[in-house]
Amino acid sequence: MDPDWRPGNEVERDMLTALEASDGKRYAELLRTSPLYVPSFGDGDQEDWPEGLPRIDDEHVLVFTSPVTLFRALAGPARGYEELHYTSLRDRWPDPETQLVVNPGSPIGVFLSVKQVDDLAEGIEKLMPVEEIQNVVSDTMIEQLRQLCLASLGSDEEVAARALTDVIPNELERQLETAVEDLDFDAFLLALLGSDVVALTTEAVADPSRIARRDFPWRVLGTDEAPIIAVFSSHQVLDRVAPGGPHRAEISFLDLLASWPDDDYVMCFNPGTTTELTLPGGGVPELAAAMADAADD
Repeated sequence: MDPDWRPGNEVERDMLTALEASDGKRYAELLRTSPLYVPSFGDGDQEDWPEGLPRIDDEHVLVFTSPVTLFRALAGPARGYEELHYTSLRDRWPDPETQLVVNPGSPIGVFLSVKQVDDLAEGIEKLMPVEEIQNVVSDTMIEQLRQLCLASLGSDEEVAARALTDVIPNELERQLETAVEDLDFDAFLLALLGSDVVALTTEAVADPSRIARRDFPWRVLGTDEAPIIAVFSSHQVLDRVAPGGPHRAEISFLDLLASWPDDDYVMCFNPGTTTELTLPGGGVPELAAAMADAADD
């Protein structure tokens, strides 16, 4: 969400007030009676698409309540906009299940169908902010990656859930569990920052410094569309989650981050346990930056 967003007009100020008061009826009334702005794009303009926004298709319509908010969200791809009123929008997209993505990236963003707009106005439907939708999608994606990782290891969530309770925890595991209990993500990152971890490999690795070389034998799980590298807090946890003695290398977490093979690879750390950390593609560089910030603090 854009922390610097400000209302672009009186309508958006009223929408913000309605959301803060959980007044879905008022929000829907504003949506149905105010000018709406639908972005327009040139050929290829959706290539530079903002992360987190759904692509334009037959099922989703991006709608804004001011040109200012529209161009804050779509400064790159948008070439202009068309001004419509709600009745015209309904005529153009007559399917009541068409999903309206309203003011995405702003504090007044919501995600609802055309039918739900009318239900909101009648007070029989509740708003679902865009951020909540994104969190649901993110949680679903992480669950799917976890299941894919564990299946690739010949394991499952029931086995993985017992892994930490079946071993005597090492210092890293004690610190991670404390951080999880305290909901202290900075402490979680700092514990990893100063520790060694265990990564799966396709062959024995005698020298951990080999991780800095291009021929490091990463064992890649998952699929071509979702390649996964599994990482564990100890040999003992790995052996509980993936019995059979798979090849592995014990390396520092910092070296792991520095030598990560590609932004497309997903990191699954302690998958299925209470100290799980799943980072989809591009998440490892973000974690490295977050850890640097935590260390500075």
